Amino acid sequence: MPCTNVFDRQSDAYQEMVLPLGLPAIAIEAAHPDFWRKYVGRTGVVVGIASFGESAPAKDLYAHFGITSKRVVDAARTLAHRAAHRNAVPLPDQIVVAAN
Repeated sequence: MPCTNVFDRQSDAYQEMVLPLGLPAIAIEAAHPDFWRKYVGRTGVVVGIASFGESAPAKDLYAHFGITSKRVVDAARTLAHRAAHRNAVPLPDQIVVAAN
């Protein structure tokens, strides 16, 4: 999303078209993750840093805080797993055995 300020000023219909509420979404931010929660929803995943005050080269900080490709892949797998189970057809309350 290039600019959240512009996106937030758009109509609800436009926002729903771009980011449907049921869309599995991941936000990756080298800052506090709370900001992105409104875009990914309750079922989305935010990979970010929930604290501050560390100082080191970016590569080291990203590894320390878990902003890694492995964590993003794990988040995507989690979302795919959730979506697969959410769309699964539930078993009926009673199963009737077919008579031959």
